Amino acid sequence: MINKLKSFNILFEIFLIFLLVITIKLPYSLSGDLLIFGIIILWLNRNKLNIEKELKLIFFGFFFYFLIFSFISINFEYSFKGFYDILRAFMIFLITLVYVKKITLFKYSNYFIFMALLFSLGNFFFDRGIFYGYDLNPNNVAIESFIILMSGLIFYKSNSLLNNLLLAFLIVSSFIVIFLSNSRALILGITIGITIVIIKAVKDKKKKISYLMLMMSVLVLYFIFVNRKPIFYLSKRDELWTYLINNTVENNLFLGNGLNTTKILLSDLSYLMAHNLFIEIFVASGFIGLLIFFILIYKLFRFFISAKYNENIFYYSGLLGIVTMFITMQFDLKLASFSFLGIFLFFLALIYSQKNIR
Repeated sequence: MINKLKSFNILFEIFLIFLLVITIKLPYSLSGDLLIFGIIILWLNRNKLNIEKELKLIFFGFFFYFLIFSFISINFEYSFKGFYDILRAFMIFLITLVYVKKITLFKYSNYFIFMALLFSLGNFFFDRGIFYGYDLNPNNVAIESFIILMSGLIFYKSNSLLNNLLLAFLIVSSFIVIFLSNSRALILGITIGITIVIIKAVKDKKKKISYLMLMMSVLVLYFIFVNRKPIFYLSKRDELWTYLINNTVENNLFLGNGLNTTKILLSDLSYLMAHNLFIEIFVASGFIGLLIFFILIYKLFRFFISAKYNENIFYYSGLLGIVTMFITMQFDLKLASFSFLGIFLFFLALIYSQKNIR
């Protein structure tokens, strides 16, 4: 009886965190509401966390960076709303570490791939004319479909025929939605991410070349039959970036305008975000803040790149996800966002969960 109750508790906790992650970019507040349950699960399992001092110091560095440039702001309300969303997003990192530990003890993986498949198929009930998706914004649809796919992928077990079939259907349905959404930034990110994973994971040279050729063939077919825009067309993002850079240089070159204030500068334009991570950082914190951010990013990158990992489904899913999101954040997404930054930190936590800590 005690073992059954314990198994049910693990199942229930995994289910809640699964819903928290898989709904993070739905056009509803479900994921934000579920975060409180994720934090409760995190607290109950706090003894399972083992975070190295160096990473803690890097995260504290980011914390003080965001805090300082929330105080030094042209609008405290916008900045502290952004700071609050960033803190919530960092909870995803910690929750994911607990999540992975519980999944490794869990055997009912088919259920969760099946649920991810249902979420993916649900997009097709929302006909948006030239694409399908829960959201009216095709870029948001693509990102949500990607996180749905990755939420199922981490439950993959190669020794199960049903598991393989469910995952195959999930991959096909997800990529149909992503391709129809025509989010070129995400597709570019996925392409680079898959390329890195193939090069790193596949040891046989012939298989490696075959997989890369297959991926490039799919990409070519996408650009021939699905893509609706010129390949290098930036949808006037270059004009947006020029405007933001010039405005910040002229008015707040050294310390910027404050966290999450890009939307204020763009109030007279048809944009709500910078559509580039580093330009957003420059607008928020100026030249000094951008330099500090580069130092923190460098330290974070060096910390992760120098480590040894258990190269399994969690590690490669995290690697694919983190590369995809980083590339996408140069053309879409924003930093001061619970959902966007939460997705990034989810993948970062998948990688860190497989780090060989001595």
